[in-house]
Amino acid sequence: MKIKDILSEQNTRKYTDEELKDETKEYFNNKATRKEFPNLFKDQAHMIQVLKNAPVKLLSKDILHNLENSDVGDVLAAKNPRALADKLAKKYNRDITSVYDGLQNGKVPAPIVLKRGDHYYLLAGNTRLMASAVLGKNLPVKLINVEVNNK
Repeated sequence: MKIKDILSEQNTRKYTDEELKDETKEYFNNKATRKEFPNLFKDQAHMIQVLKNAPVKLLSKDILHNLENSDVGDVLAAKNPRALADKLAKKYNRDITSVYDGLQNGKVPAPIVLKRGDHYYLLAGNTRLMASAVLGKNLPVKLINVEVNNK
């Protein structure tokens, strides 16, 4: 079964302070992301403040299909989206079952996406986006606009 359309918007919850701190590792501990977006955040405290202030937005299906640093496009196009999402989550050592449960209860924080020009790059939340696609939901994201000359 191919997922052709995102059926409905999914609610999210606010990040806890501990989750925000944990999400900063997705930038500071990831050499590829830091190379792609150098000097985006001064330090952990600065990044947390930016995350707290970032607007929550829905991404279109086209953007989701082309989202860089994410597997959600592959999941959306898969013949068996659930099997692919489960396989990828296992590969990344992520517990997708708890994410499915959280999504059904509206208890997951929004993934974090960086937008530079017309390009969208997932910073954090790949498992959440894959699981929401499997469930036919459009999970809002925290969207951080990055200056085009940041490369």
